[in-house]
Amino acid sequence: MYLPPSVEASLRDCFKRLAGCEPSAPLSVRTASGGSINQAAIVTCRGERLFVKWNRAHTYPGMFEAEAKGLQLLSSVGGALVPDVVAVEQDEQLAWLVLEAIEPGHGSSRAATRLGEMLARMHQQTHRQFGLDHHNYMGSLTQSNRHHATWHDFFIGERLSPQIAMGQDNGMLSGADRAVFEKLFLRLLSLVPHEPPALVHGDLWSGNFLWGAGDQPWLIDPAVAYNHRETDIAMSKLFGGFPHTFYEAYHHHYPLEPGWKQRVEIHQLYPLLVHLNLFGSGYRPQITAILRRFAG
Repeated sequence: MYLPPSVEASLRDCFKRLAGCEPSAPLSVRTASGGSINQAAIVTCRGERLFVKWNRAHTYPGMFEAEAKGLQLLSSVGGALVPDVVAVEQDEQLAWLVLEAIEPGHGSSRAATRLGEMLARMHQQTHRQFGLDHHNYMGSLTQSNRHHATWHDFFIGERLSPQIAMGQDNGMLSGADRAVFEKLFLRLLSLVPHEPPALVHGDLWSGNFLWGAGDQPWLIDPAVAYNHRETDIAMSKLFGGFPHTFYEAYHHHYPLEPGWKQRVEIHQLYPLLVHLNLFGSGYRPQITAILRRFAG
């Protein structure tokens, strides 16, 4: 696989620091999954392995800086297992992120249990307000995290309303759709119980954690904020769900409020709107069905 010269030079600096590799040392480069918007590789020098992903610097400004901050927050505050951030850099054309490469393992009941325990610990980390001190990304879309005193205002102002406006601008949603959403807004306080802000991963589907060696689960690609913790649980169930031992462990350590299964779809509206705006009208029927169920 071809590495852009600036990315290769950065990696060589990292390998020199971490493994004492000389500038002329051979690099082994293997293509890796980097998501739909990035190119990515696993690069090895003298037995040291690093993961790198890159994209156009001006297309997604600040994306990798925000991802690095999110990983560090999940680790330092939430106690989650995440790859170490090795470097975040850019030049006039490209931006790139260098991370610790995770030794792959196999999914197991024990690993899923550990993931549930990890998420429960993470969600017990709280803040005085919903939001975050910086904005970040959900997929390739910018995600606003302005602070709000209540989850109701945060969910409407920072999650649903921007996506609804985007959907109207690109013709995916109509004025009538917005009117139904506004009916839902009036009911949110009675539908979702109050909880303190929780540190959430924000994009917790099966593609954003890794089964590592030794039955260790690793979180990657966060879209962090202090949000309602049910958002992570809802996201985990959107594309097939996690192993049942994950949910058992989570509930053992931090039980959800009664009725959470009925509320999952409310929290799924945000990622579904993101997918509608990114990938098209195939997600509209599911959004419409949820609105019909909860908007009254």
